[in-house]
Amino acid sequence: MFGVELASQLVCRKPRNIAEKLYNEIMDKVVVIDEIDYDLLLDIALSTACRAIDAFYIATASLVPPYW
Repeated sequence: MFGVELASQLVCRKPRNIAEKLYNEIMDKVVVIDEIDYDLLLDIALSTACRAIDAFYIATASLVPPYW
């Protein structure tokens, strides 16, 4: 979902050719996680009352080591 949201936000702010270039540059640095355990998502949702997409972002952040 991140890539789709990123593309949408970039093209709202920049011409399409620039948005695509920025999108590709950013996505080259993104770590993709193919599967997230349902129980982790459920635990996050029950603990935070967040929306499902936000539970995915929180779960992803918890699985990826810090960049710095």
